[in-house]
Amino acid sequence: MPWADTRETTKMDGYEVRVHYSADDECYVAEIVEFVGGVADGPTPEEALTNLRELKEVWMRAVVENGYAIPPPRHVAVRLRQLTVA
Repeated sequence: MPWADTRETTKMDGYEVRVHYSADDECYVAEIVEFVGGVADGPTPEEALTNLRELKEVWMRAVVENGYAIPPPRHVAVRLRQLTVA
């Protein structure tokens, strides 16, 4: 799936979010990097992010209900690893 060269990275509740335009799908795609399958789309970047916020809540609920841990934001995980190694 080819992506346009324009990519934007932002944060959502501490999680890394990437927004891309997919020429194949003719829509914007937003993903939470730390969440496997945490991808939503929309006709505008703003709508893709709105859909991703809704998906995030459903995704987190499903993870907990199935007995898994919600992954921490990347920057938190890196700090925790540095603290435990030292």
